[in-house]
Amino acid sequence: MRTGQLNPFSDETRAEFIFNYNCWNCPNTGKGLEAHHIVGRGNRHSNLERCPLNLAPLCPECHKEFDGLGGKEKQDKIAFYLQKTFVYLLKQKYELTDRDKEFLIKYNKYYKTKII
Repeated sequence: MRTGQLNPFSDETRAEFIFNYNCWNCPNTGKGLEAHHIVGRGNRHSNLERCPLNLAPLCPECHKEFDGLGGKEKQDKIAFYLQKTFVYLLKQKYELTDRDKEFLIKYNKYYKTKII
């Protein structure tokens, strides 16, 4: 996955997705996936939005498409990606950290069921 300069995900966060080769929005597989911040990057002082729960692997085309969305369509995609990330990480036996729990509380409105 490509590394961005603003509020990048840590190597540890990226490692959680190392065996995923699929764009989560289309059938595109292979190299060139980008680490998309689902709910945004937060501010430069925030560490919360860098947690694995906020990462969705997207191909460049889907990443660009997402950045152009607005309104309900964007909110629906955010919910879809957050839920897909949560399920993926659970299947990988990922253990939630305190930071992850804070993230879940802050963005709970996007999850279909109450998680915390």
